[in-house]
Amino acid sequence: MIVLESKKMHELHRLIDRVARSQISVLILGETGVGKELTAKAVHERSPRSAAPFVRLNCAALSESLIDAELCGHEKGAFTGAVDSKAGLHEAADGGTIFLDEVGEMPLATQVKFLRVLEEREVLRVGGREPIQIDVRVVSATNRDLKAEIAKGTFREDLYFRLNGISLAVPPLRERTEEILALAALFMTQTCERDGVPIPALSPEAERLLTSYRWPGNVRELRNAMERAVLLADGIIDVAQLPPELVEDHWPSFDTSLDAPTVEVTQEDLDAPEDDRALEAQLALYERQQLLAALIRTKGNQTEAAERLKISRRTLLRRLDEHDLRDELDARGLLRGGDRVDIDQLEGGASSDDAEVTQSGRGLKTRVRDYERGKILAALKASDGKLQKAADALGISPRVLKRRIDRDFED
Repeated sequence: MIVLESKKMHELHRLIDRVARSQISVLILGETGVGKELTAKAVHERSPRSAAPFVRLNCAALSESLIDAELCGHEKGAFTGAVDSKAGLHEAADGGTIFLDEVGEMPLATQVKFLRVLEEREVLRVGGREPIQIDVRVVSATNRDLKAEIAKGTFREDLYFRLNGISLAVPPLRERTEEILALAALFMTQTCERDGVPIPALSPEAERLLTSYRWPGNVRELRNAMERAVLLADGIIDVAQLPPELVEDHWPSFDTSLDAPTVEVTQEDLDAPEDDRALEAQLALYERQQLLAALIRTKGNQTEAAERLKISRRTLLRRLDEHDLRDELDARGLLRGGDRVDIDQLEGGASSDDAEVTQSGRGLKTRVRDYERGKILAALKASDGKLQKAADALGISPRVLKRRIDRDFED
């Protein structure tokens, strides 16, 4: 299923509609995970060849000799193990489309043979003597810069011009953020239907992280993230169920000399009963994700993770227990030293020794405080400085919010 919410994707698919009607060779360009194969299928399905086969070959997954046999087929006895004759992918795709994925990985020797097939529209099976006429359309895809590969001598220029009758560039997910939540919902639905579980809801904070992350792995990375989140969710997908890199990539950084924001405070606000449970729960989820991210980055090395977070190992282990992280670490193969460690027997400083900010980076407590400050600033900005409205958005009482402002912006 294709999600079209962005202008760039609408333009791409209008071009696909036009290109599909022709017989021209198509070269699809784009980063890893953007959906190049889905684009190739769209070209095939909208073409006059749609009733014929769509055959895919991953050029990076086969050796030079196997690519020859896969593309052109072989005759019985052509090589050891060839007990029967077999049609190649060119023959299998006759009348339809052959999709060459990662075509930039194709060996040079095979490029020569493939160029000959494109020019003569016939194949010669390995071990065969008579050429076989074929009628196929070639759609290829790559995440490489083929012009740079030509300059290095690893890709033939004449083959490039044969494949690149017209090129289609699939934009990365970071350039079509309008589609992220729709794609996330689609992947959640598909995963839940496959696994027979209810579809969870996405929290507002999870939606914010999904749409602000740069997604270097593009749509494939988003699919994996949502499958993981569905597995860990209990009715709702929040920050804790998303991959650690989404949170680690987006903790805010603030100037420590920021003045306290101007807010409208009434006596009624100050007389309200105190309640900070909602904000504390969000801060706890954020801290939990930072702990998990540090241990994933260090492959379970607790000493290195503690150094990354600027806390003592004793504090790290105490936090793991407070956030009930041991089961998840064990499932990831990152739990070392048994099911539980006697924290009181560990050497090292107490939590009061933990650094806040050092020359090598921001500590765990500082990250959590920055995260809190960011949420407070965003809420106040959205509410035009009205304390009650900002407090409602944060799920806390006005009295607590006023105290947090006085504390967090006292510098």
